[in-house]
Amino acid sequence: MPTERLSMRRIRDLLRLKFENGLSSRLIATSLGISKGSVGDYLQRAQVAGLSWPLPDDMTDTALERRLFPGPPAPSVVPRCEPNWAQVDQELRRPGVTRSLLWQEYRADHPDGYGYAWFCQHYDAWKRRVSPTMRQNHAAGEKVFVDFAGDTIDVIDPLTGVAQAMKLFVAALGASSYVYCEARPSEGLADWIGCHVGMFAFFGGVTAIIVCDNLKSGVTKPDRYEPGINRTYQDMARHYGTTVMPARPYKPRDKAKVEQSVLLVERWVLARLRNRRHAAWTPARILAAAEKIGPATAALSQAIMTDRPHPEQGFRTCLGILALEKTYGPARLEAACQRGDQIKARSVSSIRSILKTGLDRAFLEPEPDPQPLSHGNIRGRAYFH
Repeated sequence: MPTERLSMRRIRDLLRLKFENGLSSRLIATSLGISKGSVGDYLQRAQVAGLSWPLPDDMTDTALERRLFPGPPAPSVVPRCEPNWAQVDQELRRPGVTRSLLWQEYRADHPDGYGYAWFCQHYDAWKRRVSPTMRQNHAAGEKVFVDFAGDTIDVIDPLTGVAQAMKLFVAALGASSYVYCEARPSEGLADWIGCHVGMFAFFGGVTAIIVCDNLKSGVTKPDRYEPGINRTYQDMARHYGTTVMPARPYKPRDKAKVEQSVLLVERWVLARLRNRRHAAWTPARILAAAEKIGPATAALSQAIMTDRPHPEQGFRTCLGILALEKTYGPARLEAACQRGDQIKARSVSSIRSILKTGLDRAFLEPEPDPQPLSHGNIRGRAYFH
C-alpha cells in the first residue's frame, strides 16, 4: 500500500529540520513519524525542484505542492501517417481485397501507423462524408413500395397437413410506413397481381405511384431510364388509376421503405409465428384425420370438441389421441376409441390406459379362419370314401 503523502506544513518542517537544524535523515524520520526512505524522497524532490531554505515568504502551499509534485509529463504527440482513403476505397472494389489486407499493407509501409480498429472506424467515417444519403420526403397517398421478402414462410394446409413454402409479399406506404404483408405460393404474375388487389383492398384506396422491384412479373426490361413494364401489370395500374415506377436496378435505397418493412415483418411476424403450427389445425382437419383411422375415432374426436366451450380447446386432446396410432396401430386405436366412447372417456390418458391394459381387444373384429389349402397333390377327405 503506498505511503500517504505528507501535508505541505509537515514538508516545510522536514526541510527546516534538514537545512536549518542539520539533522540526519534518521532523526528527521523519527521526529516526523515516517520512514527514512520517505525523508530521502522528499529531499530529492526539493533538490529537483530547485528549492532552497528558507523558502520564499510568498510561496503558498499550493505553489509548493506544484513544485514538488508537478505530475507526469505530457506525452509527446508524434504525427502518424494516415492512409489515402480514396485509394483504400478504390482498392476495396477489387475482387478478394479486404480491409484487413489493406491495413496490413499500410502497416508494412508505416510500422508506427494506426491499429486495425482505428483504420476501420476512420474509413467508415470518411465513407459517410464522401457518400451522403439524401433524405426522402413522401407525401401522404403518393407512393407505395412493394417487394417480395427473400425468406419463405411455411403455411400448413388445413386439410392435408402438408407444409408449403410461400413467398411473402410486403408493401409499405411512403408517408406513414403502414405495412401490408401477404403469403403467396409464388412470385408469378397471377400472385403478383393478386397481392396488389389485396393490398389496395386492405389500405382502402390507391396511391398515385407504385414503386416496385425489378422482378420478372412486374418488369420485363430493367433499365435505369426506360424500364419495360409487364403488359398485365400495366393494365392493372391503368384499371386502378395509378402509375408503376420501378426502382433503379441494383439501387435498394430507391425502395428503402419496403426493405426496412421486410425486416420488420420478419422480426415481428415470422419470428413470432415460427412455433405456431398447431394453430393451422381446424375441426374439419381433425375429423378428416380421425376418419382415416375409423368411425369410432372420428366420433370420439367430435364428442371431445363438442364438450369443450370452444372447439380449439379440444385440439390438443384430439392430437394426442391421434398420435397413439404410431405406437398401437390404427386397428387397436379404433377399438380403444370405441370403448372410450361407450364409457364416456374423453382424455388422452384414458385412451392410453385402455390400450396399455388391453381392454380394446374385446372390440377388435375377430380375424377370419384361414381357408384350407387347395392343391392337386393334397388329398381331401373325399379321397378316403
